[in-house]
Amino acid sequence: MKIIEMQITDLKPLLGEITPAPDDNLVRSISENGIMQPLVVSQSRVCDGHRRLAALKLLGHSSAPCIEAAGSPAQLFAQLNGHRELGATELAVAYSDCHSEDQADFLRLARCADSPQLRLALKYIAENAKNRSNPPEQQLPLNIWRELGHLGGDMQRFAGDLLSMPGTVSEKRNIAMFLRQAQRKNVLPEKLPGSNAAEALENLQRLAQPRRTDALDKFAQALEQNPLPPGFSVKIDETFSKPGMQLTCNLTRRHSGRLTEAQVAIDAIFAAVEEL
Repeated sequence: MKIIEMQITDLKPLLGEITPAPDDNLVRSISENGIMQPLVVSQSRVCDGHRRLAALKLLGHSSAPCIEAAGSPAQLFAQLNGHRELGATELAVAYSDCHSEDQADFLRLARCADSPQLRLALKYIAENAKNRSNPPEQQLPLNIWRELGHLGGDMQRFAGDLLSMPGTVSEKRNIAMFLRQAQRKNVLPEKLPGSNAAEALENLQRLAQPRRTDALDKFAQALEQNPLPPGFSVKIDETFSKPGMQLTCNLTRRHSGRLTEAQVAIDAIFAAVEEL
């Protein structure tokens, strides 16, 4: 393919404002050696080479070596980045650049299973990415966005707060799952019930699975009222899909009498928590 020099002012990054900043190593490499791999451009849109373009701008260059390709910029972006999993935000912004008749092909090229829930989530992500000057530091994985997409129009009530709320990705994944359960049971709250992900998750569990929550509370209370002797610990399946308890003990010969104490405590816990 022919490499042509194009004016940087004529180039528009497909990812727009969410283009990642170039790291110091890339800037240094381009400063010392120039561009080793040309940018790929279609219809004056940069489909590959966003960070290289940003580095050139940072270094004050006026032009960039480019390969001009034919076809949809978004589809080219998906093809050229097929070696990696696209982040939810860049996937959504590229998806929003597609004509409606090209969206299914774009998702196929991006190796994403198409669904109405995914499309709804991508539309929301793209709209908010374009309107936010300071995107949140923590981005949600695509599987959480898929789960949120099942909320339909209710998704907008929770997505922004979930993004900015302190908490782990695992906690937020479970929040999305419990929001969906709460919606099915018509107990969806007006907003996330907590100031952080751990608190919101606990409160949503109580809304979506009240019987499970009550059983966990009963188990905790029974264990407190019937403490196991030193050296003993117990675990349960917190979904209560597997009955029983897993007992672990660490005993010396002279403390073997604690087995009888443990037996009494375990019997009392079983009697108090019928779900076990």
